Amino acid sequence: MSNRTDFDGVPLTTAPIPNLSDEEFSYFKGTWEAHLLPAITQALGQANVVGGQVLFHRRQYITILTREEAAPSLKSQVERIVAEALREDIRAKISVQFGVGEVVRTGS
Repeated sequence: MSNRTDFDGVPLTTAPIPNLSDEEFSYFKGTWEAHLLPAITQALGQANVVGGQVLFHRRQYITILTREEAAPSLKSQVERIVAEALREDIRAKISVQFGVGEVVRTGS
């Protein structure tokens, strides 16, 4: 177990997810660009989510940020999109997270 927390500072009770190898990351990147990101973005649009942002970071996490709490049906739809697009061995190493907020760019 770890001392990691979610967006609200609540401790995560799951074991850390293993990182993708270079080969797995190469496969994931191709799938992300060609299928996953467009499909998730389309699902957000169909759900009338304004200002939703989709991020992939640390070779482990797909994070969907929305200004308001995402509906359970949207969360399920995104989970299905990810599960159907990825090989099972890769899917086991990717976590889908939802958060409320937005990415604010600072600086020039």
